[in-house]
Amino acid sequence: MTPPVVVGVTGPPKHLSRRHDVSNVVVIGAGVAGLTAAYRLRQHGHQVTVLEAKPHAGGLSTTVRNGSVVAERHNGEMVHQTVTLPEDCYINLGPGRLPHHHRRALGLCRELGVPLEPYIMSSDANFYADSRTGKRYRRRRVDHDARGHLAELAHGRAHLHPDEREMIRSFGDLDEHGEYHGTNRAGDGKVIPFEDLSAMRFWDYLFWQPAAHLWQNSLFQPVGGMDQIWRALLATGIAVQYNAPVRRIRQRGKRIQVTWSWGGHRTTETFDWCVSSAPLPVLAEMDLSGFSRDYRTAIDRAEFAPAGKVGWTSLSRWWEDEEIYGGISYSDHDIRQFWYPSMGHFSNGPATLTGAYNSYEPASRYADMSVPERLNDARQGGELLHERMGDTTTVPDEYAATVSWGRVPYQAGGWAHWDPSIPHHTTDFGVLQDADNRFIAIGCQVSPWPGWQEGAILTAERAVGMVTGTVSREPSGGAEPVEVPDSRWLTEGDHPTGPSGD
Repeated sequence: MTPPVVVGVTGPPKHLSRRHDVSNVVVIGAGVAGLTAAYRLRQHGHQVTVLEAKPHAGGLSTTVRNGSVVAERHNGEMVHQTVTLPEDCYINLGPGRLPHHHRRALGLCRELGVPLEPYIMSSDANFYADSRTGKRYRRRRVDHDARGHLAELAHGRAHLHPDEREMIRSFGDLDEHGEYHGTNRAGDGKVIPFEDLSAMRFWDYLFWQPAAHLWQNSLFQPVGGMDQIWRALLATGIAVQYNAPVRRIRQRGKRIQVTWSWGGHRTTETFDWCVSSAPLPVLAEMDLSGFSRDYRTAIDRAEFAPAGKVGWTSLSRWWEDEEIYGGISYSDHDIRQFWYPSMGHFSNGPATLTGAYNSYEPASRYADMSVPERLNDARQGGELLHERMGDTTTVPDEYAATVSWGRVPYQAGGWAHWDPSIPHHTTDFGVLQDADNRFIAIGCQVSPWPGWQEGAILTAERAVGMVTGTVSREPSGGAEPVEVPDSRWLTEGDHPTGPSGD
């Protein structure tokens, strides 16, 4: 059952100004970026047409419930998962959390009346699992033993000021001789030898992610699922034409012509503006004309990162017996992450778990698997952390769901991959910040926050500013220096290399 959406919109926010001239705008894509753009444009009084290629809204922000269908293309054929979940259960297969400093996303939730609750990012009771040894360790054990061993090495340096030496001893909880023999900060258990810790290379597998700025507590999540954000946007009266993939975009002077398919027929209309959240690789496959050479090159060269998730439903909350109440366990297994629910503690009903959230190399391996193979591998990864994950009567396959975003039609992957070390990324990212005549690209794909809804909202509001004339849309041709986001760091908080070191 979908929780109700509370909507309390009384008009455009004060920071948006109305203009008397009305534009006819087509918005491609009904994800968070597209719907935010449509919402703001309608607040300014513009006429808006929203086209969505999929049969539903949300884009990457997909929350599955009982009866939801996940469509993927595998080996040239369409594969459809019909999700079965207990009543009131849901799984966020797309974004799952809102950082405390993403003020646009949090502000939009407040404006739309979407209630939020805390999302627990990390607990010292969470685990790290080493698949090579089959051992698991409490997070506090790995963390504080690493601190202790490294502090002992630092304490042995010569020419330290007494205050420096005392700080090192306090940091690592060393004894009076500057040696590490364990600490009560790590709880029960034996000290992990330094050579074992270093052999694990736990730092390669997102272990320090909770220390990164984007993931620091407190984080938040919409009550009832991440889809409550775009459902609230739809509830403001935005009409969407679904199953309407765009086939052709032609720019002609100050007008732009868009052709899309629907119901076996093609429709062509002319607009004043086109605001597109279509993933850049999907946009590149359309018939485009009238675009500048630099802009078309930037579209054609854009890459998307593979990403995917696996969600489980457990019929009991057995992890609470292991003193875990939220947070994330990590592993060098391809599942990478294992999320526990942040709400519903001590309840007796079923609860959902994120049994894998991977990107880049492990996500590519998952993309090559069939759905049953992916679930089987994710269960094995879960068993490294918890034996109970092997109990199919408690965590049944029929209550699982998974997605590989690169295999979802009209999606292309998880997010745009930008790398500051690649020269043409600087040029292309800069070009895509501007309007190309009457065309504006939006979405986290062209934002400083790839993979985050904050970036989707930022670019939507920037596009509205271009349409209304409050934001410059003069093409820079990539000449102005632009800070290119590091997509991998912004989505993983780390650069895992894996055991091979590549």
